[in-house]
Amino acid sequence: MKTPRQIKAITSQLEVLDELKEHLECLIADVNTATSRGTSWIDDSDSHSFEEMNQYLTNETSRCLRRCRNPMTEHSDEAKITVLNTNNCSSRDDNSDDSYEILFNKLDSKHSKEIEDLKLKSLEQDKLIKSTLKQLKEKDSKVKYELQEASKFMSSLQSQLSELVVKNNEQINEVFSITETLRDLPQEVADQKERLDSFLRAEDAEDKFDEVMKQQRDTQRKMNRKYACLSKLVKDSETELTHLQTFISSDTMTDIKQRLTDQETYLKRMERKYKEIDEKNRNRYEDMDAQIQANNELASSLHGHFKSLQSKVSKEISDTKLLIDSLETRNSEITEQLSNYKSHNQELNEVKTKMISLESENLKLSKDVAALLKRSLRDAWPACRMQIDNSDKLSFKKGTILTCFNSCLLNIGNCYNRNTGIFKAPCKGLYLCSLMLESDNRMATQFIIYERKGGNEAVKGSTHTNSHQSIACIVTVLELNQADEVYIKSLNDIERIKFNRFSYFLCVLLQQM
Repeated sequence: MKTPRQIKAITSQLEVLDELKEHLECLIADVNTATSRGTSWIDDSDSHSFEEMNQYLTNETSRCLRRCRNPMTEHSDEAKITVLNTNNCSSRDDNSDDSYEILFNKLDSKHSKEIEDLKLKSLEQDKLIKSTLKQLKEKDSKVKYELQEASKFMSSLQSQLSELVVKNNEQINEVFSITETLRDLPQEVADQKERLDSFLRAEDAEDKFDEVMKQQRDTQRKMNRKYACLSKLVKDSETELTHLQTFISSDTMTDIKQRLTDQETYLKRMERKYKEIDEKNRNRYEDMDAQIQANNELASSLHGHFKSLQSKVSKEISDTKLLIDSLETRNSEITEQLSNYKSHNQELNEVKTKMISLESENLKLSKDVAALLKRSLRDAWPACRMQIDNSDKLSFKKGTILTCFNSCLLNIGNCYNRNTGIFKAPCKGLYLCSLMLESDNRMATQFIIYERKGGNEAVKGSTHTNSHQSIACIVTVLELNQADEVYIKSLNDIERIKFNRFSYFLCVLLQQM
């Protein structure tokens, strides 16, 4: 017969397990959702960026780990009362119950504080991870902004450089053209000098012409004096004629006629000579006037041409000076632009150095985040609770490990292998191990909890069932090293035994050492 106390203990335990089952189902659903999203991101079916997906998975992992820790803390009192009630039902030893209760109280008081510390550490780690991710995002955005600015700066530099190259080519062409012009200038200057020399020679010729004119004037004055002499001679001749007329009376007519004839001949000859001289002088005067006019015209034309050449040369000299000044200004501008380009290139090298340092810091932060994630995963408390579903009757051979716990209610850290039925300790520490079996037939059975360390097997507890609907439960605390194994074996051969679906095997890390 079932006592009310037994029913109450089983009912409370079932309530705790149902709540834990609901919580774990929700947790498993969230884990599946996060896993599916991560898998879809890997398969390129999710359009989120790496930072968003990494932040999402980190937050989901932290939240799931906190939810894994919270149920153990929330239901620790109820689980402790349930385990103690079960122990009171299965064992009649009051001293053993008192010792277990004292042990659980100590463990609960000790580990509750540690769990609170772990919660605080987990919250601090979550805050650190969030702050680190925030810094990473800020640095990433900053690096992207600097890269964009650097690309804009490089494009502007390239455009400026191309403009400078074009301007430089134009200036080089201008310099070449100016050089050609300057090369032609000495020839033009030589031509101008030649023309000036010819003009100066023309001026010398004009001076010579003036001398000739002066000589001609002197000759003319001499001729005038001779003409005056001739006029005087004619007058003297007239006077002589008068004297002759007076003398006619005394001389003979023949002599007078002879003398008159000679005098007339002489006068005609003198008149012809005078006409010839006058004609020669007139022709010479006309030639001299024409030469003077031609010389004046040549002098005026040479003077005008000299003035135009002088203005042209002065203009070309001023233009050349202006061009040289502009070239010097342009050269100084090009030198300044080259210095600015060098400074910009130095700034670009500094930006590249900053980008390399930022990439190294980003890599270091990624490693720190990975280490924090690994540490947070390592700080997860390993625990497993395996249950037997309603099944047909089972048979076991002596010394075989039970693998009939096929319903996984909890397996944090994947420490329990359902195929082998072995729980392997992930780290050194104190572990709480519990086994509860309820058989539905009248059969005396005995199952033993074994611990294997380095190949050595040791018994750590046993259970007995010998009646219909008999319940047997054992709870023990084991000190396990890393990779130590805990499992259940049958002491004898058992044929066609049927276990109730509430039978379970449980292992939980209480304290890490």
